[in-house]
Amino acid sequence: MRIGPKPDESGFPGDEDLLLPFERQMLSTAYRDYLRIKRNNTFASIQRLPQQWKRFDLIDQVWLREIHDLNKVVDISHVVVVTLFIRGYARVRLMMELAFAGCTTEAADLLRGAIESVAQANLIYHKPQLLEVWLKKGDDKSSLDAYHKVFVHAKKTGLFAGLPALHHYWSGFSELGHSSVLPVMGRITPRESVVDEVAGDFQFFETNPQTLTDVMNTLFDAVRHMEQVLFDCFHQRLNLDVELVRMRSSLQQMIGRLAA
Repeated sequence: MRIGPKPDESGFPGDEDLLLPFERQMLSTAYRDYLRIKRNNTFASIQRLPQQWKRFDLIDQVWLREIHDLNKVVDISHVVVVTLFIRGYARVRLMMELAFAGCTTEAADLLRGAIESVAQANLIYHKPQLLEVWLKKGDDKSSLDAYHKVFVHAKKTGLFAGLPALHHYWSGFSELGHSSVLPVMGRITPRESVVDEVAGDFQFFETNPQTLTDVMNTLFDAVRHMEQVLFDCFHQRLNLDVELVRMRSSLQQMIGRLAA
């Protein structure tokens, strides 16, 4: 099975503009082709789905402003809480890049880890006594067992208690191979082969506009619920930021217009 983008007969006219000179010099042909397509897909997706991009861009700005507002924490447990929220945000930003490039399955898989970070932050915020369990998870076997009991086992009633939407997406993103929205096998194009050879071209990128739209809607809704968890934890402080409140209101209006 060949892994990688499949160029058409005309190659990639004009795509040299998507690579810097040192990239054309240092990267292998296969990786240059992959990088060209990835960047071209990103630009094409933003142009084709501008409203999708605008809402992702706005919620990205909201996350950044909230994190900036929380740069001075009062409670020691909030240091870990905010760090976990930042870890979640970092994965959200990487997810955006992958999604708009057409790497939809990989984007959802990355977002699953972000959701878990947010859920851990939420649990420690509401139960600060669990901070010690989280911090000591690497000390010894008994500490790791205690961590697993709280943060790993029975996630629906434990880690995700009170967060049904996040549990829904976390569970859904764990079953990518069976998801109708985020297919894996659909990205393998069979081709003629010799006897006893498995032949097919794996396409890194999803380019169907409707599929991309469906995926974007799913990913964005998950990110929106994650941001809401962050805001709810620190709402007393974040509500004092008038510009942040305005940005979140604009985001809600944008969501409403797209849903209409």
